Amino acid sequence: MLLVSFLFVWMVSTSAGNSSSSTSLSFSQRFHFSLTHRKQNRLSFSFLKPGLITTTHPPQQQDNKASVDDDVLGTIVSTAATTTKISSSHNGITQSVVPSILKLRGGADNDEEDEESDDDDDDEETASSSSSSTNNQGMDYAAMVEQVVTVTKTKVVPVVVAASQKAYNILSKATLSTYHALQRAVRAAMEGVDEVQEENEDDEDLEVTMADQALKLATKIIKTVQRMVVAALDFPKTTEDAVDEDDDDDDDDDDESGEIDTLVVETKKKGKKIKVVEEETTEDAEEMQDEDESEKPSGTETEEAPTKLDDTRPETESLAKDFGVSLAEMYNVLDGRTAKATVTVMGGSFKDALAEAKQQARLLLVFIPAERPNGGRRFLFGGKKKEEDGPSKDKIAIENLLSPKVAKAANKKARKKGSDAGSFALWSAKAGSSEANFAIKQLKVDTTNKGENVPILAAVYPAYGKNSEKLPTIVPKLLSQHHCNPPPDAEGMTSWMNTIRKRNAQYYVALQRDAKEIAIYKERTEGYSESVKSDTERKKEEAKLKAEQKAKEEALAKRQKEIKERRKELKKALPEDVKNGAASKQISLRFADGRSGQRGFSSDQPLSVLFNWVDAMFEMERETVVLTTMNGKMTFSWDEETIHDTTLEDAGLGKMTAFRVTAKKEEDKESEPVAA
Repeated sequence: MLLVSFLFVWMVSTSAGNSSSSTSLSFSQRFHFSLTHRKQNRLSFSFLKPGLITTTHPPQQQDNKASVDDDVLGTIVSTAATTTKISSSHNGITQSVVPSILKLRGGADNDEEDEESDDDDDDEETASSSSSSTNNQGMDYAAMVEQVVTVTKTKVVPVVVAASQKAYNILSKATLSTYHALQRAVRAAMEGVDEVQEENEDDEDLEVTMADQALKLATKIIKTVQRMVVAALDFPKTTEDAVDEDDDDDDDDDDESGEIDTLVVETKKKGKKIKVVEEETTEDAEEMQDEDESEKPSGTETEEAPTKLDDTRPETESLAKDFGVSLAEMYNVLDGRTAKATVTVMGGSFKDALAEAKQQARLLLVFIPAERPNGGRRFLFGGKKKEEDGPSKDKIAIENLLSPKVAKAANKKARKKGSDAGSFALWSAKAGSSEANFAIKQLKVDTTNKGENVPILAAVYPAYGKNSEKLPTIVPKLLSQHHCNPPPDAEGMTSWMNTIRKRNAQYYVALQRDAKEIAIYKERTEGYSESVKSDTERKKEEAKLKAEQKAKEEALAKRQKEIKERRKELKKALPEDVKNGAASKQISLRFADGRSGQRGFSSDQPLSVLFNWVDAMFEMERETVVLTTMNGKMTFSWDEETIHDTTLEDAGLGKMTAFRVTAKKEEDKESEPVAA
């Protein structure tokens, strides 16, 4: 439509060479339209003033004026009539411009209905005007141009704008979808890079050939491209519907041949169980086995399970409580663990096992037998044990669980960079016990596979959560459950454990971080407890010392008071100073501090009178006084048994005797000599 309108304008401009007149129309706005054809002939319509339109031609066109043939004019007129029949009539520039503007801005559609209702009248007027113009061999070019412009504005421009908007919307949606697809593809590729890095870290000690390297590289590239394509083509799901499901089913033939080791992970979605099956090829299992063998010292051979129980294993307290020993005895299987490759199988409470695994920064490997040892029912829906075709699944699983390879895989360092914590802690329970039923209820695991009872072998992450009382606790999070149909052998179980360890590296990071924080918290708590305890003991000791000191002070004060009272009595009881007499004894005292004293006593006075004299007059306790003659031949001290019965004459004192007065030492208080 737009092309026909432009063609008509060009034909009018070329055929109107002789027309240089200007025609005036009644327009209310200014408008300019320009069209340039291949000969640089320009036809310009300019609304210089309201109500004025001029048609001008270049000088070259005026110089080359030519007459228009009647047939050509007839063709032009018929073309104009046809064009105007499919367009709306002009109701005035003022009335047409405003609706057009409203249409471009998305305005009301009431004007369209009015214009469509007037189409028939406009067509009749246009046809009559065209026929009259043809018959009169003349035409009103300004009216034709006006009609063409009106049609262009009212019909062509809105259609073009609407089509452009639709094309823009479609293009923007396609571009946005392409961007999201590329984003998902890049994200999938980056996830593949992380797995490649982990595999490279674990396999860096292996010596492989160039063919193996090329095969691994090609496999990784194909997996990466496959992930990118799937991520780009799949539209992202919502959070509730985001469940990773594989199309591969569990194949009995693959299980019997050992080519595929299936990991079954169960999740919950709106009350329905959804199984996520992850498959690992035999090639990956062989790589895991080669990795374990490469870590052994050179010159050593692969350690095989012993044919009998190893009695050299130390019977430590942890092994004495090892539930693995009970499992081996109950199911009559060999315990293949050795002193170099051993891991304790915890029993008892499932919650305690989760807490212990959390403290050790390990994932918890849960094993629950399918049947009781005597073939009784397991849980409420168990069945009878059948061993006509060979050992039961429980025996196979327990014997491989207690193998040295599984013990080594459980104790293997979870992360190369980080603590030296192992990978798995093991827990088991008796079939049909309350703890087994509680663990099954908490983990929501399958107890049957294709209608047959199978042992439960699952990897659990001890996560933090809240109980019914909104208090923090440790809750189990199921990471993977082995189908156990048939149960894996030692190599298969080791490969399964290594795969879980690699795929859940982020959980080991969280476990080690939590274990470090728990250790710091425990250290702080213990330090605080020790500090409080030491403070309490110190306070008790200080109080005790203070009480003892107070008791001593009180005793001393009491004794001082008693001594003071006694000295008053001793002072009153001292005999008179005898100056002369044949039976008198003149006694002189010399003290270490320079003091001295002299007094006369009757020779029949007891020796104790000298000590009472020193105590009363010189304030030295008589019990501590030591009297020694100047020549050192005689020494006297206080003795309750003999000092009162010995007189000065009996003691052998001369007419004049001088004593050196000293205080008895503490060690000498126990043995007090009488007179020498």
